[in-house]
Parts: sequence; C-alpha cells; structure tokens
Amino acid sequence: MKRGFRLNRTLVGAALLLATASLAHAQEARMAVTTPADTVRVAAPTGERVTDRENVQAAFDAVQPGGTVVFAAGAYVVGGEGLVLRTPGVALRGDPDGTTLLGCSRKQRRSLPAGAFSEFSEACGDGFVLAAEAQRVSDLHFESFSLALSIREATESETQGRSASFTGGHVVEDNSFHDGFSFQIVLDADSTVRVRRNVFRNVWHAVAIGGRNIHVTENDISVPEPERVPFGYAGVAIGIRPLGEDGACSSMIVEDNRIDGHTEAVAIAVFPQDPGSVCSDIKVRDNEIFMRPVRMPDGGDQAGRLAIAPAIRLFNAQRLVAEGLMTWGEHWMPEGGWPDALSGGRISDVRVEANRITGAVGIGIEAAHVTDTRIVDNEIEVRPATTRRSRKGSPSAGMVDLAFGYCWVSWTR
Repeated sequence: MKRGFRLNRTLVGAALLLATASLAHAQEARMAVTTPADTVRVAAPTGERVTDRENVQAAFDAVQPGGTVVFAAGAYVVGGEGLVLRTPGVALRGDPDGTTLLGCSRKQRRSLPAGAFSEFSEACGDGFVLAAEAQRVSDLHFESFSLALSIREATESETQGRSASFTGGHVVEDNSFHDGFSFQIVLDADSTVRVRRNVFRNVWHAVAIGGRNIHVTENDISVPEPERVPFGYAGVAIGIRPLGEDGACSSMIVEDNRIDGHTEAVAIAVFPQDPGSVCSDIKVRDNEIFMRPVRMPDGGDQAGRLAIAPAIRLFNAQRLVAEGLMTWGEHWMPEGGWPDALSGGRISDVRVEANRITGAVGIGIEAAHVTDTRIVDNEIEVRPATTRRSRKGSPSAGMVDLAFGYCWVSWTR
C-alpha cells in the first residue's frame, strides 16, 4: 500500500542499520531459547481396551521432553499393566469437554461381585505410571482401577537407554478418581511432588505415600457409596510409610484436605516387614475430617461389624511387635522370628496441628511409640462408642479438649 509521504534517506539508512542489528539480535536470541516441544494428541477413544491402550502408549512414546499429551473427549478403556510415561517434563491433559479413563468398562464393573478385590484387580487392572521427573497430570477422570496412577522411579527396562535421573517435581492437580483402589507415590524426591485440588470418591486409599518431599493438599476425599469401593468399604484415606528398610519417609505435608467417610483419615506407620525404618519431619495440619459408622461387608468373619479406628493414627507397629504388645501377620515373619532391628523403628518429629475431627468413636487421634512429636490445637467431636445409651460418667458428644482422653498417646523416650 502506497503512503502519501517521502522518507529522508538518512533516516532510511539509520532505520536499515537498526533493522539489521535487531535481526541479528533476534537470531542470537532464537539460538539461546529452546523451541517449545510439540503437542501429541491421543487418538479418539474407541472403548476397545487393546486399541485404546495402544493409542495411549503410542502418544506416551512419541512425546518429547517438555511436551504435552492431550486426550480427546470421551471414555478410554485402558486398564491392565500400567502404561508407562518415560519422558521427563511431560504434561498429560484431558479435553475441556471431559476425558474419562476406565480400568474396565462400566458394564464389566457392574458384573463383578461386591467387595471382591481380587476379581476387580484382575478385570480392571492399573492405569498410568509416571516414571520420569517433572511430569504433570490434570483434568482427567480415572475410574475403576486397581492402581489408577503411580509415581515411582523407572526400572532399568523402562528407561530404554535414557538417563535414569529422577528428582521428582511432579504435579497431579484438578483430576478425579472414582470407584477404585489407590493412587500411589513411592519416590525419594529431591523436588517436591504435589497432589492438590483433586476429587476422590469411593476409593480404598486416596493416596498411598512412601518416600520424601511429597505434599498432599486441598483434596476433596469422600465415600458416599462404600459398596463401590473394591473392598466394600474404605480404608485409610492418606497413608504414609517408609519405602522399605532404611527407605525414605520424610518431608511430607498433609494439609487442608477434606476427608469424609474413611475408616481412617491419615495414618503414618512403620511396619515390622521393614525393620529399623524411620518416618520423620511430617506435618498433618488444617484438615477437616468427618468420621462415619462403616459396617464391614458380607463375605468375611467380620461381616456386619462396625469398622472403628482413630481419625489420625501415628502407629509404630515395629516397637509394639518388638515389645510383645501386639502380634503381626505371621506369614511375613522371617524364619527364626523378627530381627532385633525392630526396636530401631521410629516415628518422630511429627506435627499434628489444627485439624477438625467430627464424629470420632472413642479415640480421635492415636500416637503409639512416637518421639519429638507435637499434637496441638486439634478439635475433636466424639461420638459415643455405644449406640444404645451413653456409658455413665462419659462426657457428652461435643467439642472436647484432648485432655479428656480422646487422644491416646504412648510416648517413646
């Protein structure tokens, strides 16, 4: 387009010099900046397990470091052996119109007997394995998986010749997990792994954790339909334990979660099968917990009985077994009995602060054989253990101070 004015030649020359310098600078800048990685789109779901699994794994294998895998709208059936994402820095994202990942079809799930976990696990299988650092998962709906999502260190075969460097830095946010067994993190992470703003409905464990530098915050966890949990009722919502003997169990935060209907809300435990293991530097704070009566499902020797446990439990089973105060699964006991190392198991430097517990039966917070631990500023509303009438002399239900005995503590010095 012609303009109605003329440019001074001197100004034109100066402009050309500036343009040349700017171009050279831009080329230099482009050499210094990494080009954004491509987005890989997963083929639309077919509802056929073999095809959907192949399409998802193909996207996982094709994406480059720092890239994004975007799922289409609809329902993929992908349960089986976990599909492994081996590439670091990758984000998995669902479609804005909704992406559902099914372990098994809903028709198949309805055909399974209630509370039969082994049949459920075999039919529905696992979901995804995050096996490289700094991966992200958002806006996905996981349903009917034995293990919907796992964050762990890659095995030698899974690295496929790539570097096995593993520093954590994962983010799992704004997803939903329904009608399944667990989401698991077993990772000694240098960078914080964050699980936040997710919704969990009718799951056995919302998150099972072992390792270091894992934060579980702002999640909504509830069990409106216990019969949809693979075991027929819900276990520990957020469980923390060591990775194994001498394995990591530290720098954990469980904060600002809403937990409703699990038999236990938060449990930190060291078990005899990992003799000498230690959990420390853990904060459980500002969680809102609702305990509700849960009856054991049909089919077992405990059928119909109420499942009663503390809302928050710090449980050093190693020391209790070592001192003969409890028995533990004999099928795990090594030949010759439990080793002396059991006496070295520890839970220490835990902060249980400002949690609000409603409907606890008998004990709201239990701490057995712990050291250097603070349990302060928690509110516990207690439900009487008997349903017919309150025992004579028992305090009435309501907000009570821990000094009334509704927090049972056994200190190890």
